[in-house]
Amino acid sequence: AKKLCFLHSSAWESAKGTGVVEIVVHYANNQSRKILIKSREEVEDWWFHTENSIFPANAELAWEGLNDRVKDLGFVLKLYRYTWVNPLPDVGIISIDLVSSMNDTGYMLYGITCL
Repeated sequence: AKKLCFLHSSAWESAKGTGVVEIVVHYANNQSRKILIKSREEVEDWWFHTENSIFPANAELAWEGLNDRVKDLGFVLKLYRYTWVNPLPDVGIISIDLVSSMNDTGYMLYGITCL
């Protein structure tokens, strides 16, 4: 895979740049690579408020929607796509681990796509 795309969001905010989760990619050649997902850089709270939320600079909008509850409170639901360039595209990926930063922000991963 030349790239991995993560469909994700978070819940409860941390300061911008705070690590939320470390994603560890394990390869068939016994190497591994770590991807640090940071609050408000690669991911943001899925309850997005136009006055208080910061769109993550290193991600793209993947989905946006509403329900009555978030609408009444002035929020919009958003899911984000973060794309990581695989430094070892010719080596098979055998597993991926998520390691929580154990802070106030919860990480929600909905899917991973290989490109």
